[in-house]
This record gives sequence, C-alpha cells and structure tokens, in this order.
Amino acid sequence: MRTYLQRIIRGRKHIFKKACEWTAAVYAVAGLVSLFVSFEGIFPQNAKFLCKLIVGAIILVGIWFLCAIIQSVIVGLMNKKKVVEGPNGKNVFVVYGDLFDPQIVNNQKRYICFAVNRCYDTEVNDRLISSTTIHGIAFNKLYKLNTYTPASLNTAIHSSIHSATLPIVVNRADKPEGNLNRYEVGSYANLSIDANLNYIMLGISWINSNLNAQTSKADFVLAIQKMIEAFDNESQGYPVLMPILGTGRSRAELKEREALEYIIEAFRINQNKITSDIYIVIHESAKNRVSIADL
Repeated sequence: MRTYLQRIIRGRKHIFKKACEWTAAVYAVAGLVSLFVSFEGIFPQNAKFLCKLIVGAIILVGIWFLCAIIQSVIVGLMNKKKVVEGPNGKNVFVVYGDLFDPQIVNNQKRYICFAVNRCYDTEVNDRLISSTTIHGIAFNKLYKLNTYTPASLNTAIHSSIHSATLPIVVNRADKPEGNLNRYEVGSYANLSIDANLNYIMLGISWINSNLNAQTSKADFVLAIQKMIEAFDNESQGYPVLMPILGTGRSRAELKEREALEYIIEAFRINQNKITSDIYIVIHESAKNRVSIADL
C-alpha cells in the first residue's frame, strides 16, 4: 500500500493534468449535448445566478475529483507504457519487472542489453565488477549454470566485440586488475547464451587506478546512440530488454529519471532505427522512485 501511494505521489503532476483534460472533455461533451437537450430544468425557475454559479462550481470540482481518483488508480496499477512508436509496428516500452524474466516478452527469443566497462572484465569479485550490479548478476547467472567460467567468458566476449577502432592498452599502474585492452565508448559484444537469449554488452565506463568505474555525460550520450545502432544491426527483429543505463556505479552522475528521459528521447530521434520492440525495464523496487505515467 505504501509503494502504491508513493507511485501516486510521484505521478501527481500527471494525475492533475489528466484530470483537468478529462474534466474539460466532460464539459465539452455536455456542451455538445446541450445543443439538443436543455439543462434549464435542473434548476428551479426562480434560482438566482449566484446559486447556479455555486452549484456549477461544485459539479465541476466533483467531476475533477472523480477523474483524479480514476487516474490515480490507473497510475497506481500501471506497469507498462508505450513511449515511442517506431515503424512496422515496433515500439519502445517502459515496464516494471525483472530484466532477466522471459515472461516480459512472453518467452520469445530475446536480447538483453546491459552496460559493462570498456575492458570487458569478467571477474565478479566486488572490485572489478560488483555482484550487486546488473553486470555482475548477469555474469554470475552464467557461472552458476556452468555455462562459462570467468576465463572462458572472457575469451567468448573478446571474440565477439564490435568496435570501429582498435583498443588502447592501459598500463597496469592505471588499472591494477583485469584486462588491459580498453575499447572505444559504445563498442559492444553480442554473445549467444542459448537458443532463446543473447547478451548485448555495451562498453560505457572505464576503470581507474582505484578500480572505480568512470563515465562522462558525453560518453553516455555517445554510447546510447551507438547502442540504438547496435540494436538495429543485431536484434534481427527479436525484442530487446535493457535497464536504465548511466546510473549507479557507472558514475555518469545522472539520476534515474534523467537517464530514462534521455534514452527515450534518443529513441524518438532515431525512430527509423527501431526494428524490434524495445523494453526499458525498471526493477520493481524502483516503482516508488521512478514514475512511468507521465513519460
């Protein structure tokens, strides 16, 4: 119940706006009906103008509150919203859920995109890769299923990296652990996990000498553009799921809402490149922080 109320509070501007629009629509319909049906009988013949005005205002407020209540229920229950319409019936959606849940796309073959550091490290040791990040969770799923070891995953990823330029070689003093080949911003690896799942790993951040990920806003913008192009080239029409990139440990200094709005706008600008359904997945735990109603 608390989460439900928090979602309504987060979406209060959207609720207010929609309630006003619906109220205006009700009055517009009433105005149209009044061309054919007289409402004069509602008031006594001797009713004063002020009385009519007050009753009219009460009715107006009542309709607005009813519309606001209905819209609040919609916002509270909303779990999915289409935010961009692409060509050929392909669209971008924002949805609450688990990024790794195949039910989001009804068990279709799917691609899952997530951010990685540009050296494409595979050791989930809470130094190079945190076990609490999507990067770490995705890799640990593979290790637990014995699909890969960190070493074999490292080999598989590096054989599938797409980059327009050769990597630069980082000094060990600048990166004490992990791989030393650092690829360009927006490079990516497309790795087949099984017959129904591919990982698209997008290189965004770089690791400094303290093993902290770093990302500038300019790098984030460039990476998102290249990500959209990668989806166009790699997804083969199958749905693509992705989280809100650019927040958390990537240190792009973007709030979730800021990053989400930018990603959506980037898809709007690149509508012609939407060749598969895209699902921006917000974890259930973020429902009270990120409202999708007013996107």
